[in-house]
Amino acid sequence: MVLYGIVLFMAALFYFLLTKALVRIHGNESVVVKAVGNDFKEKISLFIYSAALVSSFFIPYLGFALYFVVAIIWLIPDRRVERTINE
Repeated sequence: MVLYGIVLFMAALFYFLLTKALVRIHGNESVVVKAVGNDFKEKISLFIYSAALVSSFFIPYLGFALYFVVAIIWLIPDRRVERTINE
């Protein structure tokens, strides 16, 4: 569970950093910023992954449940990019 959590946390961290780098490169008024917009999912995923990673050391089932919660969060469609392209 811990190794799985490390992989998931690192993937989420680098996705978050990638979006921040794209926003910085393209400026605050670009289409990229409008498409990325609110990064709530990214931030909450990082928080839950870090909590799951720590809890996996002590209660592996809780870690698994938290990893599952993040998967459910990301199954909810995120229409930011499609909405921005259609504008």
